[in-house]
Amino acid sequence: MRGFFALCVLGLSMSCTDQANRDALLDRVERMNLMPLEAPEAYSADLVELGESLFFDPLLSGNRDQACASCHSLETATADSRSLSVGTAAIDVNGIRLPGPDHSFTPRNAAALWDLGQDSVGTMFWDARIARVEEGAVFYDVGHEASKVARLIFPDEDRLSAIQPLFPVLDRDEMRGEQEDPVTDGHNELATVFDDDFDGVWRALMGRILAYPDYQLAFETAFPDVPVDELEFAHAARAIGAYMDTRFVSTDTPWDRFLDGDVGVLSSAQVRGANLFYGEAGCHTCHSGPLFSDEKLYNYAVRPMTRGPSQLEFVDLGAQHRTHSGSEGRFGFRTPRLRNVALTGPWMHNGSYTSLEAVLAHKADPIDGLWNYDSEQLEESIRLQVHRRAETLEDVANSISEQVPRSLDLDSGDIADLIAFLEALTSPVAESLAESIPDRVHSSLPIPKP
Repeated sequence: MRGFFALCVLGLSMSCTDQANRDALLDRVERMNLMPLEAPEAYSADLVELGESLFFDPLLSGNRDQACASCHSLETATADSRSLSVGTAAIDVNGIRLPGPDHSFTPRNAAALWDLGQDSVGTMFWDARIARVEEGAVFYDVGHEASKVARLIFPDEDRLSAIQPLFPVLDRDEMRGEQEDPVTDGHNELATVFDDDFDGVWRALMGRILAYPDYQLAFETAFPDVPVDELEFAHAARAIGAYMDTRFVSTDTPWDRFLDGDVGVLSSAQVRGANLFYGEAGCHTCHSGPLFSDEKLYNYAVRPMTRGPSQLEFVDLGAQHRTHSGSEGRFGFRTPRLRNVALTGPWMHNGSYTSLEAVLAHKADPIDGLWNYDSEQLEESIRLQVHRRAETLEDVANSISEQVPRSLDLDSGDIADLIAFLEALTSPVAESLAESIPDRVHSSLPIPKP
């Protein structure tokens, strides 16, 4: 009888502790004015349907073997589950997709595409080379040679998701390919355009797309006020952006439901993790707002992997490759957004960590994570991309951002609770995306496997 009474008291104590934690979290929510994510503006069904076809169509790659969906797969929540992506002209080696001759791994991890239609999205790409500014969206890029600056301004379009699709099609490793790729061995008119002639690539690509009657009809329907001979690839990018903004929306996570008043939807571990996230661990300092990103650049001492955006760059210097950052952007990368983060690993700008436990261990001690990085967690084909020279690691350590904490007191229980909270940022939509992959695209080309 005495044992039964002790268990009852213990159970009551646990319940009281849980309630106290929930009350503390609700107090944080009120004080910090945390709000659930709202749905973005709606687009016409015709525009979204056109964007869907373009998103899955390999016609947009020079060799007709790579689609947007190849690296942003709906089967893996709009990421591709690999540390570094493999683009056009890939080869299959024992069931593993590897870069073909004259190609290499893309230098950065394929970022997830969630909630890009939100007004709080102020930058695009890991180095923030597309950024919303007062006069519109401005794209800075050092291009293929560090001495030549290509600066594009889009004064009439501030929806960054409508601009982002303009650029993967320019990259030879991602989508454009080489003039004579031995793997695909097909005519690739996109590859004959000079690398710095962005307009030339876009014109050639739009000519290819509009050669298909189904696409011409789809564009006429989606853009009824634009004559066919005035259509540009910017219209295609706008349609792809509308599709992404409509399909990849995560407004229904457990965290949003909690903020909407369903205080019992979070588990005890998720409540503890949220209190850590917005409290002692200080994660919210950078992972702020409804998308959990301040959109700023930081060097978090992540072990460098592979090259920079140009074949001439031995190591990826992050935002310093882009003209708007300079030395302050050395090894700096944009704070990642965290919605559906539990589904979109590997993590960090180069996919260097294959578990959230490893990510949080690095955040707890970045310098230790830099010098004692374990490359065995990577798939074998990518381990050789990891930099090991002491001079490179010292360069990273010496330029770590001032805002980055050098140590956090997180034990294994804290890490487990933080991961539980991150799992509360998972949307049911993300878990069922694969069901919405279309059967065909307007070119009738086969949709490539991721």
